[in-house]
Amino acid sequence: MISLTGIVANSSYLFGNPYPSAINVDIFLQENNRVLGGTLYFWTHNTDPQLAGNITNGSAGSGALAYTSDDYASYNGTGGVGATDSGVSTAAAVSSGGNKNIPSGKIAAGQGFFASSLLSPSGSSIVFNNDIRVAGTSGNNSQFFKTTNTKTKTTNTIEKDRIWLDLSNAQGAFKQTLVGYITDATNDYDDRFDGESLDGNTFIDFYSVLQNKNLTIQGRALPFDENDLVSLGFRSSIDGTFTINIDQADGLLTNQAVFIEDKLTNTIADLKSGAYTFTAVAGTYNDRFVLHYTNKTLSTDNFNGLTNKVLVSCKNKQIQVYSFAETINKVDIYDLLGRLIYQKTNVNSNELSMATLACSHQALVVKTTLKNGTTVTDKVIF
Repeated sequence: MISLTGIVANSSYLFGNPYPSAINVDIFLQENNRVLGGTLYFWTHNTDPQLAGNITNGSAGSGALAYTSDDYASYNGTGGVGATDSGVSTAAAVSSGGNKNIPSGKIAAGQGFFASSLLSPSGSSIVFNNDIRVAGTSGNNSQFFKTTNTKTKTTNTIEKDRIWLDLSNAQGAFKQTLVGYITDATNDYDDRFDGESLDGNTFIDFYSVLQNKNLTIQGRALPFDENDLVSLGFRSSIDGTFTINIDQADGLLTNQAVFIEDKLTNTIADLKSGAYTFTAVAGTYNDRFVLHYTNKTLSTDNFNGLTNKVLVSCKNKQIQVYSFAETINKVDIYDLLGRLIYQKTNVNSNELSMATLACSHQALVVKTTLKNGTTVTDKVIF
């Protein structure tokens, strides 16, 4: 047994597998759950940004520059999230799922990984012992990051219904996030099942949003409810066109309908039918996307209810917003690239007129926020 003492609260640590065999992440986390948080992070040193023609060991996309970059792969009780879509080799043990380099839950010999101590640990040492070691080497210790189909007595009693979503662009920028419905998880933040994004990707970050935390992995409560909604956010340091698609799904989500709502453009897309493509400028968008499992957002009753609350009109180059139910608190106007071109706060009225917008001959998105917190999004041609 190896015991690492002197662990202090709320700190990050770099560990390594000290054994000549792989170790089981789930058992390691269980053995140290009084001290460590439930998510491990594996640094993956990928290709620096460069001309696409210089990259020969992976797909560089269709643009002049390739944006494949360093990032963290992550793993906890919900599952693993990969760090690259390019097939570039990394320094951690991954599973199947194309070339996403998704951690399998088995840490190869010599592999390093990051973990964080709890805010209030009930111990001060980290233990490595023979209980966490994986017998044999086939499929577990032969490479950094490969899946096995190992079955234990506990796996049959744990339900996991999961979906992996990818955000990417044609030039190779990539980020993956995972949402899963897991035995023992709750819809609050759980150390075992929720992992925060370390935002190590130079160009983009993609995550679910829960209690003001950006989660690269989010575990949610069972039983699965098709009416559940999950907020999604992203950060980009580059302008352009991006795509959100399903990488893989398992459990109940294999055959479950999956939709993504774009609140900026007031659209909803069926991800099981194909990827959703959108444009955005550099920035952080934590309230733009929502993951759905039904398309009720576009139902007639819902649409009529929103229409009866707010009316947006455009005549003679003047946009007018009327609210019939609540006082207007704020109006934001965006172009279709997601750029904010007008904002009026503290309206405190049921109507607002705008005639001085520095744009013309284009579609605009008008987002109206009412005093009760309700937001209504409309498109107009200005």
